[in-house]
Amino acid sequence: MHRLSRWMGLLLACLAACLAAGVLAFDVAVARPCADRIKRELEAAAPSERRPPAVLLDMLQRAYGDRITQVVARDAAWKLLEAEPHVGRLRRVAIEGGLLLLLPWHLTDAELASALLTDAYMGDGVHGFAAASRRDLGVSLELVSAEQAARLVAISWSPSSLENPDRLQRRVQSILAKPSALARP
Repeated sequence: MHRLSRWMGLLLACLAACLAAGVLAFDVAVARPCADRIKRELEAAAPSERRPPAVLLDMLQRAYGDRITQVVARDAAWKLLEAEPHVGRLRRVAIEGGLLLLLPWHLTDAELASALLTDAYMGDGVHGFAAASRRDLGVSLELVSAEQAARLVAISWSPSSLENPDRLQRRVQSILAKPSALARP
């Protein structure tokens, strides 16, 4: 019996070591290069996307909550795999999951939010909140009001809502109705 427990302990230790080695290998091969690419994109981004106004961050938090990292990880996985045309769903989901766990180790919350703002598809070939703010609102991103920020976030949720103003307005009202992240202690 004592021998069996020793073997089980050894087996569990080997399994844990293999898991740790796999996570480390994924971090070095995939997560760090993705984080470095995101940082380079942020350096080239509009200043208003690198340091977004508080009202925009509040609307982003209302709409996405804790899913900001998930959205950034999903987009990073798509970019990573876009060169491979026939990637299986399981592989893509595994890469997304790994990035979801490891990107927060390499990027701050502010960098993750900025990555979402910079990379978001806003319809009609426009990427990024700054460009969409100029196109849809005629206002610089630094000067958006709460309702305008909610509108931009609603467009990022569903760019096709630009074609349906009623649906877009319902999404804006839904975001505005959620409690403010700024009011929380």
